[in-house]
Amino acid sequence: MAGGPQTLGNLATAKLEMTGARGSWVQGFGEVERDAISFRRRGELGSFVLGRLVQRRDLWVLLPVPTGAVEYLPPRVLEGRLVSRQAMGLRFLPVAQLMDQRGSGPDDHLLVVGGRPADHKTDLWLMLLLTTLGLAATVRFFVLALPARQAPKS
Repeated sequence: MAGGPQTLGNLATAKLEMTGARGSWVQGFGEVERDAISFRRRGELGSFVLGRLVQRRDLWVLLPVPTGAVEYLPPRVLEGRLVSRQAMGLRFLPVAQLMDQRGSGPDDHLLVVGGRPADHKTDLWLMLLLTTLGLAATVRFFVLALPARQAPKS
């Protein structure tokens, strides 16, 4: 990835399933539909715009809106991380729910504009933390559930 993003060209006709495109840092050009929705995510500064790409029902675009922007016009050149619908982690659960409400399909993709490949590390750390906490809770449960041994009477 040191050489820059993978160029997909016109996103309306790009093959998203091609080797190396999913989950990678990509760049292409396209236009977001006018019925895109704006929302805020808890714990993050600024707001976001989520919409489908014009002439492409299976490609969604998530754009961060610059703080203090009065009127936001999405860029035509879009660069970010391309994620398949099935590969969306906990971080994108609210986004996935919004996509579902607007008719998302199982084969859809999300282009997270500005999402560098390192951004997914947050999901990995969260998953590791939750797994560790779950394992610790399970071990603690079994330790507490074991019958207490009584000391032998002398």
